[in-house]
Amino acid sequence: MVVALICTAILGCLLFGLGLAISIRRFFTKDFYIGAVGPTSFTTKLSRAHGNTAEFAPFLALLFLALPVLGHTPPWVAGAMIGATVSRALVVVGFLTSATLEHMSMAKAAGAIGTYGFGLALTAALFIR
Repeated sequence: MVVALICTAILGCLLFGLGLAISIRRFFTKDFYIGAVGPTSFTTKLSRAHGNTAEFAPFLALLFLALPVLGHTPPWVAGAMIGATVSRALVVVGFLTSATLEHMSMAKAAGAIGTYGFGLALTAALFIR
């Protein structure tokens, strides 16, 4: 359960930290409309990193917390939780460090593949129960 709580907390930090960062950025730059700034703008990158995190983090957190509550989980489940959390962080790094959002970065690609793989593994763990 400790791994589940730590991974959930990290996802929460990513989600709410990125939300705060985009709000602060928009306040100071006045870049409120995402289409006006383009795929190379840091405001757009922050906004997409936050949006993408908001799409995946809540359900991953639900899986992280539900699986231990259902009873004993095999050791690979904790590894999948850690892998999914690292994958989500990689996606954020990929968004924020890429020169443009028009091309896939290695970090974003690795993070996306990891998110799908670990997410599907954790979902399968519900069926195994």
